[in-house]
Amino acid sequence: MSAVAGFEYPDDFRQLTSWLSRFANDRVFASDITRILLLWVRETNWKKQTPEQMEDYFISRLFGKNVARLPIEWIADDTLPESVRKRMLYNHIFFRPKELLAYIRQSVVRNTLHTDKWLEWMNTGEWLRLVASLSLSQAELLQQVMDYILISYPVQKEHLETALVTYIIENPSEEWAYNSREENIRSFVKSLPILQENRK
Repeated sequence: MSAVAGFEYPDDFRQLTSWLSRFANDRVFASDITRILLLWVRETNWKKQTPEQMEDYFISRLFGKNVARLPIEWIADDTLPESVRKRMLYNHIFFRPKELLAYIRQSVVRNTLHTDKWLEWMNTGEWLRLVASLSLSQAELLQQVMDYILISYPVQKEHLETALVTYIIENPSEEWAYNSREENIRSFVKSLPILQENRK
């Protein structure tokens, strides 16, 4: 099918169907994929669909509209299309932030995913949105501290982002509300080696 003339995104289609087929060992699920594929050809201008439109069509019919309902472990799947991973992360940040943060912590502690991989998948704004979904005041504090550090110290943005992620992973969100501003700032500073050197 991906070799049909005029099909604009055959590689993306192959990647999507390859990923979906990994979960098709259940006969019912396999028949669902086949049924949805036939409907897709009949109901849409499938040759012209963008990768996002293809993903929307198949995922919404297999799992419902909200990709946050997909098993969170799928985020770490190497075969997962990158755009689907992005949408899963975005949905979890807003709708299931506690579950996402718990999964991130667990994956780092168990060494199934390294911090670098999470840094690759989520930018600073997304990390702060994750914090804001759990505590708006904590997100505002972290933003203020980061802005101050960038102005006051010769810190590269990448190092600051690594410090932010390290702080979020290593400091339980349940403690953010109970700690004073000074305690939270001190914990964040501990995540940034250059500031430790300046304090000596």
